[in-house]
Amino acid sequence: MLALDNLIVGAIFTDSLLFKRSLMQMFADSASAQIPQEILHSAYYGKAWRIVTFVWAAVYIIFAIVLILLKACNLKIVGLIDMLASWPLMVILFIFTLKFPGWYWKKNHAKIEAEK
Repeated sequence: MLALDNLIVGAIFTDSLLFKRSLMQMFADSASAQIPQEILHSAYYGKAWRIVTFVWAAVYIIFAIVLILLKACNLKIVGLIDMLASWPLMVILFIFTLKFPGWYWKKNHAKIEAEK
């Protein structure tokens, strides 16, 4: 059941990539972050959030596969591994989500300026 939860969450993140605004971009847009207008109106704004959404999807799907493989090996500690690995993964994903877009926009600053 633990793997199924992770797989469903991963699928939700993946499916959101089919829409104009990914799930993480919707979260970012609803937050009151101070993002410069030049970035908000550039293609790189959406690209950064699509990359973040993809990373979240990949992490959840890979973690689900790992749990399924552990369960298939008949290891009784699957629940313990899920509990011990889940919170560090979540912390890493949150830090990545906070840091990556700013780095990405800074890295592509010249391209963003050229879009004007």
